[in-house]
Amino acid sequence: MSAAAAGAAAPGSAGWAPAARELLDRAREAAERDDAETGWRCFKAATRMELHGLDAEELRLRGNRLIAESRQKLSGWRKEAVFESLMAGDKLKEPLEPRAVAAALELFHEYEDNLYKLLRIRRREFLTLGVLAMVLLAIFGAVVWAGGNGRPHLLAVDGVLRIALLGALGAAVSGIIRVGESRSGGRIPDELSQFAVLIARLAVGASFAIALVALWGSGFLKLGTVDDGGEFALVLAFAGGFSERLAQNAIERLTNTGGATPRAAERR
Repeated sequence: MSAAAAGAAAPGSAGWAPAARELLDRAREAAERDDAETGWRCFKAATRMELHGLDAEELRLRGNRLIAESRQKLSGWRKEAVFESLMAGDKLKEPLEPRAVAAALELFHEYEDNLYKLLRIRRREFLTLGVLAMVLLAIFGAVVWAGGNGRPHLLAVDGVLRIALLGALGAAVSGIIRVGESRSGGRIPDELSQFAVLIARLAVGASFAIALVALWGSGFLKLGTVDDGGEFALVLAFAGGFSERLAQNAIERLTNTGGATPRAAERR
């Protein structure tokens, strides 16, 4: 958050202290209303104001530390911009201006803000997918309990419902794993769009599960005999939702053989 964005005037060599105090007051107010994000932004902006009150030696120490942190943590255009603001060749600029250090530090603070925002997004993704998985599991349990001890036919309503629920559950578990394996350096817009795709995959997982079990039940997929019963169908449904590639491969095999069973395709 820049001084202007925070509502404070841009500081000069003598006006930095009132602006910094104003930002600290805003940070304190944000903390009192449990707005941690605004509080941290105002506090960081105040630390940038403080640079205008440092002597030349202290400013160079801050500049060296910022360069060291940027080498380790930053990449791309932000890293290049920090180095361009602070360095002339392989050394710090001489003289080093407070505004240059403040501008470089603002870039570093933007990186930190985006990183923590990304972590908050992923925490929300974990929570959403985890709750959805628990809900789907509870609904599946209710359907099984309502169906009693009998083994439903695969094409019966309760059989199809069980398959769809397990497919969606497999997609939710797959989404949780994918979020956990995501890179920490991802972009926020990409993360938001990816989460929308993961939610949509619940419907895709249910559809793929039904298609995969139907292909297996028809005898097209030789993964076991139809007499193996519903237990294998349920495992297959979960796998179809968990790995959409499994169902895609099966459907591609079906389209490549023109809808014929494997033996009929071999006789062609």
